[in-house]
Amino acid sequence: MGETFLPKRSISCENVQSFSRVFWIIALLHVNFSNVFHLFQNVSGSYLIQRYDYSVVKAGVMSSVSYVFVVFAPFIGLAIDQFGGRILLIILAAILSVLVYVFMIFTDINPLVSMLLISVCLSFTPTILMAAIPNSVSRKSFGTAFGIIEITDAIGATFGNLLVGFLRDETGSYHTVMLMLLGMAVLVLLLALFLIFEDSRNGRVLSAPSGRSRAQSNEDPTDNPAVLEARYGSTEETVPVAAESSSRPTSYTKLMVGWPDDSVESKSPGPRWGTGRTFR
Repeated sequence: MGETFLPKRSISCENVQSFSRVFWIIALLHVNFSNVFHLFQNVSGSYLIQRYDYSVVKAGVMSSVSYVFVVFAPFIGLAIDQFGGRILLIILAAILSVLVYVFMIFTDINPLVSMLLISVCLSFTPTILMAAIPNSVSRKSFGTAFGIIEITDAIGATFGNLLVGFLRDETGSYHTVMLMLLGMAVLVLLLALFLIFEDSRNGRVLSAPSGRSRAQSNEDPTDNPAVLEARYGSTEETVPVAAESSSRPTSYTKLMVGWPDDSVESKSPGPRWGTGRTFR
């Protein structure tokens, strides 16, 4: 039985540095969008009691409405996989998030409307943003990318809740807290608009159904002039192309089932043992 050679992997900060701008925008969007509603939901009962003079029971029932449509998230995700349109839904959710806080701060509209809008936003936006991550980084960096998302969410939630509590204690009401959340909602909208711009430079991959190829990361080899210009500023300079920038070994044996089939088979195959196949 011969010896099996697998590619050597090393941990390096260069992988993170090469992440596309699309990924970092998605990361910022996710942490801001999660906090813009979750921070409110943590204090929604107390806010409704103070702002609308609800009883504890009525405030609890009203707060629970913000979770009603979340049960439809899997079906919305299935529709997005089939038909695309992630960007449009992100923009819609960003606009609705601004309206939620405008209604509660500056109008006397029944808070049930705002609770329903929150529920609609939470039913698809977190799912869309998490599902968009594999479309913005190379396959070998999936674990790192999801780890970054989780830790930024945790940091945002920790300091966000501390800030909400501090503002409530200092002012004696939730008005300043609501203004802060409105500002975060506006930031979400601006980030969503910036994401449209970056996605348009990257082939509008985020708007396409899941059957389309993922977005190009800076780690990925390419000879597409538009992508090269987006990365390096000008295609007239000497930049790496597909054949030159590949970081894969010349040949190695893959023994795992389910590896991507888009690898190019080596023209000068290496050794074969067992059921392994040789790829470049």
